[in-house]
Amino acid sequence: MKRKWKKQISILLCLFLICTNLFVGNVTTVYAQEKGEDATASPAAAPYDKVYVFDDMNTKDAEYEGKEYCQIEYIGTWTGEGQSEGGAGCYMGTDHWTFGNEAACIITFVGTNLKFYTRTNDDFKTADFSVDGKVIPDVNFCSEKKEHNVFLYDTGVLPYGEHVLTITAKGLIVVDRVEVSCPYAAVNDVDEGTEALEINYGGRWHYEAVAQPENCTHGFASKVKDSSYKKDVHWADKNEGEASLEFKFYGTSVKYYTESGSAQIKAFIDGEQAADNLSMNTETPNQGLAFDSNDYKALDAGLHTLKVELVSGVLVSDRIEVCCSHKNEEQVVVNKKEPLCEEDGYSGDSCYKDCGEKISDGQAVLAKGHTWDAGVVTIEPTEEEDGEKTYTCTECHKTRTETVSFSCSHENKQERHKEATCTEAGYRDAYYCPDCQKMISEGTIIEALGHDREVRGRKEASGTEDGYTGDTYCKRCEEFLESGEVIPKAYAVVNDAVTGTGELQFNYIGTWAAGTGTENCYEGDNHWSDTTDAALEFKFRGASVKFYSQKGNNLGYAGFSIDGGEEEKINMYQANKQDQVLIYQSHDLQPGEHTLRVRVTGENGAGPGTNVVADRIEV
Repeated sequence: MKRKWKKQISILLCLFLICTNLFVGNVTTVYAQEKGEDATASPAAAPYDKVYVFDDMNTKDAEYEGKEYCQIEYIGTWTGEGQSEGGAGCYMGTDHWTFGNEAACIITFVGTNLKFYTRTNDDFKTADFSVDGKVIPDVNFCSEKKEHNVFLYDTGVLPYGEHVLTITAKGLIVVDRVEVSCPYAAVNDVDEGTEALEINYGGRWHYEAVAQPENCTHGFASKVKDSSYKKDVHWADKNEGEASLEFKFYGTSVKYYTESGSAQIKAFIDGEQAADNLSMNTETPNQGLAFDSNDYKALDAGLHTLKVELVSGVLVSDRIEVCCSHKNEEQVVVNKKEPLCEEDGYSGDSCYKDCGEKISDGQAVLAKGHTWDAGVVTIEPTEEEDGEKTYTCTECHKTRTETVSFSCSHENKQERHKEATCTEAGYRDAYYCPDCQKMISEGTIIEALGHDREVRGRKEASGTEDGYTGDTYCKRCEEFLESGEVIPKAYAVVNDAVTGTGELQFNYIGTWAAGTGTENCYEGDNHWSDTTDAALEFKFRGASVKFYSQKGNNLGYAGFSIDGGEEEKINMYQANKQDQVLIYQSHDLQPGEHTLRVRVTGENGAGPGTNVVADRIEV
């Protein structure tokens, strides 16, 4: 039965019932959202731009204005009554009722809110209500007397889209009608920007969110509450300076919501003033309607700009709602997902760009499969064991492997030899296959020879010049192996004629003779003794000491010791006389004060003499 002619009556009755907010007998109005979840969960959850009213007869086969937004399906045993059967007084003169017995009413609707109306009586029972799986059990249909048009259940504000309300009877209940609120675009205060459906704040504004109370640094009570839209707000104080906001939108109307207060604003639509010193006392504590463009004038479909200027007081900005006419039919694709190698994708849903309302669902896009590269042999096959080849997908980099077998006969094998070097081993009697480019026999290994080390460029230090330990080379391959070190020159050179018991002086003990005019001696003089146990002592500070003297055919053994340590005997005999010869050099000493002692042992060398000669000492 066609009922489009009743549309105006339906809407007027719907708005009347919303405003009257009926509560009858023991019946309690139930909201799908619990206390504190959203303050808009109320008999007039939000002033929607359009509300469709559907009675209990709106099944799949019925024809109604806006039927695409709601369809009712009855499961189990239900009875539909007209006026003559007891439906008198119900909406459109009809209702459906059941005694339960596992009966259910399934209401599928598209929108943001649904309100349920029924008939009640003293013998009616309860039912479980579930919206999108969220269950409110034992909603009571019982009242002290028979009543019609009872507002019983409200889903509260839902995200725009398709929702399912399931009513499961637990005894006698009645279904009379439902009201479905059509979609609108809701823009939160935090959606900032300069594009359409974005809020552009000007001047000084503060932001607060329930989850961020530390942001509240002002001297006023916190403006945000659990019941604020999305639990956050922007606010501005006229005492802190100018504050305004602009909001571009495509549509036919716009509504501005705030927290009720003493602020006053000016409102402009497309640059034309629509309200002057408009009070923000909305008489609702949160999410109150502060400005409705419908109160100013009807807007043509298209792009518009709302501007709000703060005149006085503290203004709280909570959300803006837009009724979209879809005259701007530009569409966008959302929820698109590209297919992967092994995972299906999704073509995406088509939506109006300006308000986000879905136009059509997308489709699954089959996985595209792997694209394998040419592969790399990761385990070489041998004559005894198969190998492995690995392929990699150029898209997702997943790998797969295949077995590869050894296939070369080595008919063209070649014998190879390699000489060993200082650093690399060699081999002989090895065989190589040019066909498979592999060594098929390692042959006999010849160990690396190692370097034949040789020191070159050594220079002894003197009293006036540094020396050098020399660089090390390999005599075989001429490779440079390591650098030498500088041998510091003596910081002090002391002649034998400098005598005394102090530091850097020769202290002669026992019988010693001195001579001058010896041309080849250091500074032309020296000391000598052949008296057994005659000695000299030399105090110095340093890390080493050198004793220079003469060698000749009448010289014998001298004993050398440092700081009273173990004595080292050195033969000063030499067939041919030679002056300024390094006879003794100490090992490295700890820096500090030391004493060198040189003793005449009385032992002859290869000749008959036992003389010991002193010429100079270098430190």
